Amino acid sequence: LSSAGFVDENLEEKMRDEEEKGFACVGILDKIKVIDFMCHAHFEFEFGPNVNIIQGENGSGKSAIVAALQIGLGAVASSTERGKKLTDHIRNGQREAIISIFIRNRAQREKNTASQCVKLSNELRYRPDEFGDTIEIQRVLRRDSSGRGGGWSFKSWNGKRVNPANGRSAKRELCAILDHFNIQIGNPVSVLTQQKSKQFLARGKPAELYRFFMEATLLEDIRKSVSVMMDATKDMKYTLELKHEQLPEIKAVVEKLQKRFERAQGLKPLEEKIQRMEKMWAWKLVDEREDGVNKLKEKRRKLLKSMKGLEEELDESTERKKKAEEEFGDVKKGMDEKSEVLRVFLGELEKIKSEMRRLSEKKRVIEAGEKSARREYECALQMKRKLEKSMEAQKMKHVKSHDDRKKLEMQCSALERTLNEIDSGLSELERMIASIESEMQGYREQSRKFADDEERFRRKLKHLRGELSHLERMEENELIKWGRDTPGILRAIDQSVASNRFHHQPIGPIGRLVSVLDSKWARAVQSAVSRRWLSAYIVHDTHDEYELRRLTKNSVTIVVSSLTTDRYSIPDNAKPSKRYTSVLDMMSFNSNAVFNVLVDQCEIERQLLFENKNEMENVAWSGQSNVKTCWHLDGSQAYSRNGSDTFR
Repeated sequence: LSSAGFVDENLEEKMRDEEEKGFACVGILDKIKVIDFMCHAHFEFEFGPNVNIIQGENGSGKSAIVAALQIGLGAVASSTERGKKLTDHIRNGQREAIISIFIRNRAQREKNTASQCVKLSNELRYRPDEFGDTIEIQRVLRRDSSGRGGGWSFKSWNGKRVNPANGRSAKRELCAILDHFNIQIGNPVSVLTQQKSKQFLARGKPAELYRFFMEATLLEDIRKSVSVMMDATKDMKYTLELKHEQLPEIKAVVEKLQKRFERAQGLKPLEEKIQRMEKMWAWKLVDEREDGVNKLKEKRRKLLKSMKGLEEELDESTERKKKAEEEFGDVKKGMDEKSEVLRVFLGELEKIKSEMRRLSEKKRVIEAGEKSARREYECALQMKRKLEKSMEAQKMKHVKSHDDRKKLEMQCSALERTLNEIDSGLSELERMIASIESEMQGYREQSRKFADDEERFRRKLKHLRGELSHLERMEENELIKWGRDTPGILRAIDQSVASNRFHHQPIGPIGRLVSVLDSKWARAVQSAVSRRWLSAYIVHDTHDEYELRRLTKNSVTIVVSSLTTDRYSIPDNAKPSKRYTSVLDMMSFNSNAVFNVLVDQCEIERQLLFENKNEMENVAWSGQSNVKTCWHLDGSQAYSRNGSDTFR
C-alpha cells in the first residue's frame, strides 16, 4: 500500500495472480536474510509461494538456510546437527550473527465494484494493526553471551519495531506467532534434517518409527492431553459420587429448615417488638460509645504526646543505627583486608619459625662464647691476684745488695706491665660480655615478639582450618554434585508429594539411582551417559511434568516416562556382539524407569567400552551393526558418522 492508502499496481497484480492460483496469504515464509551465519557472510533468499528447491554444491550453505530457519524460529542449537551451542553457528572470526525471517501476514482481498477499492480482511492475520502485511522475526547470536545467543525482536512490514503484546517476553511472543500460524518447528514433518532422514531410512527401530509417527501427527500431544483429561474426569466422577451420597442428608436439612421457616412466620409480631427494642438498644449503645469516644480522644491526645517523644527517640536511634552501619562497613572492610593479609601471614609464619631456629642456634653459640669469656676472665683475675701477692712479697723482702735491689725493681716493672696487660684484657672482656648481654637482650625481645606472632598466627590458622572443615563437610554432601539446588528440589518434591500434587512421585536425579559395577569404567560411563541425563528427573505424565517444572522453575531436565512399566527386554539382534562390554553391562539400576529412559535417550546398549585404544578404533570404524560409540578408560571416544571416522 502507498502512503495515500491506494494499492500499488505491481503489488496488486502480483497478489491477484497468487490469489487466483490459490496460494496462501498468511503464515508462509516470504524471505530469509542472514549475516555472518555459518558459511554465509551476507545472504538473502526470497521464497516463492509454492514449492522451493535450493540447489548448490556441497559446502555452499544449503543446510545453513534450514539451520537459520530452525534457530530463528526458536529450535535448540543441537537440533540443527551443525553445532552444540548457538555460538557454534557464528561465522569464524565474527562476534555475532543476525537472522531475519519474514512471514506473510496479508489478508484475502475483496474488490468493491462501486469504488474499485481493495478491502483487506483481518481474519487469520496476526496483530494486523501493528505488523501489517509482513512479520519480521530477527534474532542476534553473540559470542559474549555464554553460548545462549541473543534474544528476539519483531518488526512490521515497514521495518518499525513492534513490542510483544500484553507485556509478555520475546520468547512467548515468538511462540504466540508460531501457534497462530500453526508453524511447528520441532515437528519432523515440518523440518526433517539430513541426519534424521538417514537414521529414519537406514536404522530406524520400530519404537523410533512409532515415536516419529506420534510426533509428526501430533498424536503424542493429543495423548498427553487425553491423559490429563481422563485424570480430571476421574476426579470429577469421584466428586460427583460424593455429592450424590450427600444428597439425602442435604434434603433432610432442607426439610428441617423449611419447617423452621414456617414456624418463624408466626413470630412476626415478636420480631417487630424485637426491632423496636433493638433500636432503643442501639441508641443506648450510641450514648455509651460517645462516652467511650470522648475517653479515647483524651487517650489519643496523650498517645500523640508520647508518640512525639518516641519519634525523637526513633530519630536518635536511626542516627545511631546509621553510625553503627558505617562502623560495620569499616569493620567488614578491615576484615576483608585482614583476610587478604592472612594469606601472607601463613607464609611468614614458616619464615619466622626458621628465623627463630637460626636465632636459637646463634644464641647457643653466643652463650657458649660468654661462658668461655667468663672462664678466661676468672683465670685472669686469679693470675692478677697471684702477681699482686708476689709483688708485695718481693717488696717486703730484705735486699742486701744493690744488684739484688736493681734486679728486684726490674722484676717489679715487668710484673706491673703484666698486670697492666691483664687489666686491659679484663676491660676488653668486660666490654665484650656487656655487648653479648645487650645482644642477648635484643634476641630475647625479638624471640618474645616472634612467639607472640606465632601464637596469633596459630589462632588464625585454627579459625581458618575450622572454616575449611565446614566447607569440606559441605562437599561431602553427595546431592550437591548433581546440581547446587538438588537438596532444595528434593525437599520441595517431598512437600508436594505430601500435599498430593503429583500423580506419582518423581524420581531423580538419575545419577543417584545408578552405579558402576567396576570403578575403573566410571569416567567412561559418565561421559557416555553425560551429566545432562545423570542430573535429570523422571515423571509419570504431563501433569507431573508441569508441576515439577513449576517447582524447579524449569531449571532441570525432565523426562516423561511411565514409572509403572516393566524394564525393557532388549533382543539380541538389537545389541552389539557379545564379545564386547557395553555401558549397559557395566551399570546397575535401582529403578526400571531409569533403565528404560537411559536406553531410550542414551542408547547405552549400543555404546561399548574398551581398554585398548587400537581395538576401540577398529571396532568403531569397522561399521559393525548396533554400535553407536566406543569409549576408552580415559573418557576418549571413537565413532563413525556419515562415512567419517572420528576420534575425540
